[in-house]
Amino acid sequence: MPLSDHSQGIWLYDGTSEVEVLIIGDTDAAVSTVYGESSATLALLSSQAPIRIVGKMRGIEGTVTGFIMNALGRDASTDRASLISFLNDSTTARKLKFGSRDIPILIGNVKIDEWSDSEEGYAISFDFWQVGEFELEGSS
Repeated sequence: MPLSDHSQGIWLYDGTSEVEVLIIGDTDAAVSTVYGESSATLALLSSQAPIRIVGKMRGIEGTVTGFIMNALGRDASTDRASLISFLNDSTTARKLKFGSRDIPILIGNVKIDEWSDSEEGYAISFDFWQVGEFELEGSS
């Protein structure tokens, strides 16, 4: 099933196969993003204004929090196993689809908390870093 058919939730998937994980949560609250940068802010003794030195802008970085559940035709155990398989191969780029964004990423710092009734699902979180070619939004 093509991922573009999925309009609900947040999707972590492997762009080369049909392995995918549905993460349920409010899109704005469940995906926290920033544009990464390598920079320093200096406060000189003789100046009131700080000086910013930006060496490199990176892509979108952030954290995803939400739930993998038995919902919307998904099986929580299968999605949990897929997330673990992605974690076991953490140097391979995956895709993250949320809202109108669909970006290639690496994942790390994965946390899976089992509910008291694991038949229902799992609370999850992971950090991500955009990889590959990208353009900052609004730039031309």
